[in-house]
Amino acid sequence: MDEGTGGGGGGRAPRSQSIDLSIIIINWNTADYLAGCLDSLANCGLDGLSAEVWVIDNASTDGSADLVRSRYSWVRLEANASNLGFAAANNAVMRKAEGRVFFLLNADMVVPPSTTAALFSRIAAAPDVGAAACRQVDAQGNTLESCVFDYMDGRIPGSVDPPQPSDDRKWIEAAWVWGSGMMVRREVFERIGGFDESFFMYYEDLEWCWRMRRAGWRVRYCDDVYVQHFVRRSTSRVPARTTATRLVAGELLLMQRFMSPRRFRKFLVGRFLYSLRGIAFYRVMLALAPCEKYHTKYLRYLTNVSAIAMRSPIAQELRHRWSRVLGRDRSRPPVVGGN
Repeated sequence: MDEGTGGGGGGRAPRSQSIDLSIIIINWNTADYLAGCLDSLANCGLDGLSAEVWVIDNASTDGSADLVRSRYSWVRLEANASNLGFAAANNAVMRKAEGRVFFLLNADMVVPPSTTAALFSRIAAAPDVGAAACRQVDAQGNTLESCVFDYMDGRIPGSVDPPQPSDDRKWIEAAWVWGSGMMVRREVFERIGGFDESFFMYYEDLEWCWRMRRAGWRVRYCDDVYVQHFVRRSTSRVPARTTATRLVAGELLLMQRFMSPRRFRKFLVGRFLYSLRGIAFYRVMLALAPCEKYHTKYLRYLTNVSAIAMRSPIAQELRHRWSRVLGRDRSRPPVVGGN
């Protein structure tokens, strides 16, 4: 496998691995769901696998860390003094964990008894697979879109072959899978690094899967086992604007990372114009149906998209260049390209 670049926390010398599996759970203010997740792991069958369980608490204020200390003595707790985000927190524990495979979970997940061993056996039997994830269902049993078979509708450029069709419809090659619920080889972390810590949350999993595939590993989706995911239990505790900001910032960072400057400018302008069109549409819809919450939700989201896009460094440069063309601004343009 070729080595990659761009990740955080990897690249160290391989260490001896006496444990098959390190289960890593990230938590922020979801103590009630964390207890359910840990109880499900306590009752899951590992079929002889040796395992350790880590909980990363990102400075919760709801007593999550105390809950782990008092009720789950078999869990290794990493209590952070601040919220490091999804990428950095997972990387910090992957550096310390002993397993030859990592199983990354959110605290708002419940793992059925057979899932962990079944997914581990799949990835262990396929040395060319760097990461895999199983099907995820919500509280009502509906399948979530936790797997994607193409990179952002083709917007991320080449150097990675597209996923190939698989004869096994229960073990499918994918472009990328969600980071929550991902099982990944330690070798991947040691060779190409972990999640890119430039991403606080959102799109860090897509970027990591892209680097894995670029380095020669495959990414797989296992459809015959599942985890239950009570999605957005942490993000529901923060303002919607904060969530939208992180989502759009992650997308823009991802596109800036993989696109040429010229292509990224086109993407940014297109994203902004799309947002303006959406804002106009939903304003009309709100005028016609003022009580429709769906319209209000997306109007707020698209307003945030356009505002964030126009505050980005590349947008500042574009505005500066346009002002110079109009003869309105002859000051030095801002530096472009920093994260």
